[in-house]
Amino acid sequence: MILTNNRNADRARAVIHDTGAWLNIDDVGGSLSAANPGLSISPECLAAIRYTSGSTGSPRGVVETHQNVLQSVMLRAHEMKTCADDRLSLLHFVGFGSAYTHLFQSLLNGASLLPFDVKSESIHRLARWLREEQITIFHAPPALFRRLADSLSGGEKFPALRLVLLSGAPITQLDFDLYKRHFAPEALLEIGMGSTEARGICSAVVDQTFSFPADGSPVGYPRPGKKILLLDENGHEVGPREVGEIAVRGRNLNPGYWRRPDLTGSKFLGDPSGGDERMYLTGDLGRMLPDGFLIHLGRKDFMVKIRGYRVEPAEIERALLAHPQIKDAGVAAWDREPGEKYLVAYVVSREVSAPSIDELHSFLKEKLPDYMMPSAFLFLPFLPLTNGKLDRKALPKPDDKRPELGQPYTPPQSGIVMKLAQIWAEVFSLDRVGIHDNFFDLGLHMLTNDFLSEPPAGEDTRGRSFQSAPGSTVLSLPS
Repeated sequence: MILTNNRNADRARAVIHDTGAWLNIDDVGGSLSAANPGLSISPECLAAIRYTSGSTGSPRGVVETHQNVLQSVMLRAHEMKTCADDRLSLLHFVGFGSAYTHLFQSLLNGASLLPFDVKSESIHRLARWLREEQITIFHAPPALFRRLADSLSGGEKFPALRLVLLSGAPITQLDFDLYKRHFAPEALLEIGMGSTEARGICSAVVDQTFSFPADGSPVGYPRPGKKILLLDENGHEVGPREVGEIAVRGRNLNPGYWRRPDLTGSKFLGDPSGGDERMYLTGDLGRMLPDGFLIHLGRKDFMVKIRGYRVEPAEIERALLAHPQIKDAGVAAWDREPGEKYLVAYVVSREVSAPSIDELHSFLKEKLPDYMMPSAFLFLPFLPLTNGKLDRKALPKPDDKRPELGQPYTPPQSGIVMKLAQIWAEVFSLDRVGIHDNFFDLGLHMLTNDFLSEPPAGEDTRGRSFQSAPGSTVLSLPS
């Protein structure tokens, strides 16, 4: 049924045609009774169909029951110790999962929920709004949090703030450092992981003494009623500290996808132990610490194969964000030709003068193996976001222009050098190549023949062994 009014009645009729499944509230008037109808609704009844953001594919409608929504609201109120004195920020679209959790959480505890439209009000007014409205619980995606921190001078005070909640995307060391730099020690930081399908999965509330892990993003301990399993490609649990797909087991997972039994059957599984619980496969990768604390390592469906290696773009993004001049970063894989992908890093600089590509290469070389080095760097004023997450589909494809290197462009002079430069320009898919350009700065690392299906024998820079394909040839080329 569509609920409409006189102003939108024609639009409603056009949508539903002659089915009559609509109600014009302007026609209701005083004809209906004001008495409580006293409806009885089962906890298992459908409460909402909430769509995923689509950041990992096409948006999917997830069915939610009244019981699941209410349990999530009660759990969040308990974890956050929400009371009538609290004033919660609302920066999300109201249909976003955490947004209506905050809505009911506020209503059921007498707290205040204050909306702020970042698009119309701008990020530069957000800090003043937090102070003027005396926000006690501030909730934002990490990308938006970084923009807020970038707008701060360092002297701002937020005396009412007691909890900073970052969710929607994995946090980085940069996010934690910004939290320590701009907020008082009394303001705690909540980190966690959730999904539309399973709602809250795990969380942790930390202070400024928290030891941030060197690899991955911390997401905390399983929430009440949830158990975390890490599975290999065959669905078997991995050993301690090993990497596996994060699976969530519990009794109160959402029923599944709206009118998608095929997808529901592939992502929501029965209890492997034969009980009445269900299990949801998140598609995220993680590693469990001995005390049960979960470290998020990226998405399975974002992983790409570069020269025979499996590469997680999030790991490169974390390495870039460790650079002091970089405010935000994203990495995407593009097809150079069928079967061959290359990595492109998208960088937002903190200063007008951005770091050079040579500098970024040198910086990443100390942190990443050669095959994870981006082949191109694009500098953007900001990264495209959807629901606070990086919108990888909106990242621009690099053109064929020669990148701005530390070494100025020097054109070839003689005939044979011009021919060689033309050949290399074709190899790099660039419009031109200078005679002093560095081979690695232009984006290539090695050439292999078509038989190279696995990395050559030896060890990569992180100590992992690999094998050489029969008949493979590796050419080492000078700059």
